[in-house]
Amino acid sequence: MDVMVFMGGANGANDIAKYDSKLALRHISNFLNTNSNTNIVVVSVPHRYDLIQSSCVNREIRSFNRKLSKLAKAHQRVSFFKMSKHRDFFTTHCQHLNSLGKKKLAKQLVLLTYDILQHEMLPLIPLSWYPDQGHIDSRNHEIGVNRFSTRAKKTPSIKYRDFLL
Repeated sequence: MDVMVFMGGANGANDIAKYDSKLALRHISNFLNTNSNTNIVVVSVPHRYDLIQSSCVNREIRSFNRKLSKLAKAHQRVSFFKMSKHRDFFTTHCQHLNSLGKKKLAKQLVLLTYDILQHEMLPLIPLSWYPDQGHIDSRNHEIGVNRFSTRAKKTPSIKYRDFLL
C-alpha cells in the first residue's frame, strides 16, 4: 500500500496566472489515469495573498481548485486535500508557506495518509483453531512433522576468478 502526494506550490499559481490551467488539468488527468493503482492525494493550489481577493489570478485559482476537486472525485483512489487559506500560514511576501504552515500541512497530510491506509487494510478473517484434532497443511502433510530428504546431494562446485576459462 502506498500514498503519493501531488502538490503544486507558488509556481503552480504562476502557471495558472498565465491561463495554462486547462493544459495542467489535462496532464493531471492523464497522470491520474495512468496511476490508477496508487493512492494519490492531490493538494489544492494555494491562494495568492500578494494579490487582492478579487484578482483574476485568484479567481482562476479558485476555478482550478474546483475543477481539480471534481477530477479527484472521478477517480477511486484519489483524494483531494484543500489547503488552508489562513494568512498566518504564509510568509511575509505572501506566496509560500512559512514554517508554521508547513508543519500544519505536514500534520494534516499525515492524518489523511493514515486514514487512507486504514481504509486500504483488508478485513481480517478469524479462523477457529481446534488443537485436539489432527490438522493438515495445504500440502497434505501434518503440521510439525520434520521431513528429511533422501536425495543425494551434489558437491559444491569450485568458482574460479576468471569464469571464462
